[in-house]
Amino acid sequence: MTYIAAAGNSTVDTSTFIQAAFSEIIAVSDGSTDGSELTLDGMPAEVKVVVLPANRGKGGALHAGFARARGS
Repeated sequence: MTYIAAAGNSTVDTSTFIQAAFSEIIAVSDGSTDGSELTLDGMPAEVKVVVLPANRGKGGALHAGFARARGS
């Protein structure tokens, strides 16, 4: 199972999701200016981080995460 979080819209508690047996976690920063990238810099190696250069909206962020997903 894949979990994709839009970084500006929710808090990613990686330990909870990893323990719940998700095969991958993808966090997307959608070109925000709220410091989300700094938060994502501290994510464990199990978390795939996608940083978009410009805001594409929630749909664009989700599509960017889906494009990098390898799970089901």
